[in-house]
Amino acid sequence: MTQSFAVCLKAGFRLLLLCAVLGGVVGVFLLDVHGYNTTQHLFSEQSWTENTQVVLLFLSAVAFAVGGRLNRERHIPARLLTGMAALAFVRELDWVLDKVWHGFWVVPATVVVIAAVASVWPRRKTLFDAFAREVTQPYWGTLCSGFGIVFIFSRLFGMRRNWEALLSSQLALPIVRSVRRLAEEGVELAGYALIFVAAVGFLISCYQDRKNHPPPQV
Repeated sequence: MTQSFAVCLKAGFRLLLLCAVLGGVVGVFLLDVHGYNTTQHLFSEQSWTENTQVVLLFLSAVAFAVGGRLNRERHIPARLLTGMAALAFVRELDWVLDKVWHGFWVVPATVVVIAAVASVWPRRKTLFDAFAREVTQPYWGTLCSGFGIVFIFSRLFGMRRNWEALLSSQLALPIVRSVRRLAEEGVELAGYALIFVAAVGFLISCYQDRKNHPPPQV
């Protein structure tokens, strides 16, 4: 009974943390919704929402990287997950990188991909063994949910022609675009928040593994 209560209490605490993070990003989202007198700059590249997405991706990459440092046995998934977060981070900063030339973001993105693959290539034969453990971890479902929301659902949900077909007969085109960006960026922010929660979960699990199975003293 006591052990079951402890497990349920721990799960409830995780749920509260998840709700707190999602509630926090909704607050950021509302800063943009109510922070402009016009819709002209709503959810621009320098909005609270866009900046928070970048920060969440940066913190996620750091959490995955630190987790891999804490537990060397999990460095393969750690490096690939770090590369995934870093790649999304670069993509979100395309508006800055494109000041060099249009499409320049592809260059640092390619560097990130090459670095991630090169870092695990010597142990590529153990890739599936390494991930076989990760997919059973509690954070993995949250990570998959965030990934699916950001890279699949938000893209399809925010397709311009769907929103124009739905609203263009009732609203002016600039307003339709603002509504579409509101929907797309809001969903995307929620997805990045889930990825961040998963990254923290990965970091905590790596710390717990290190605590329970400390590396041998040299």
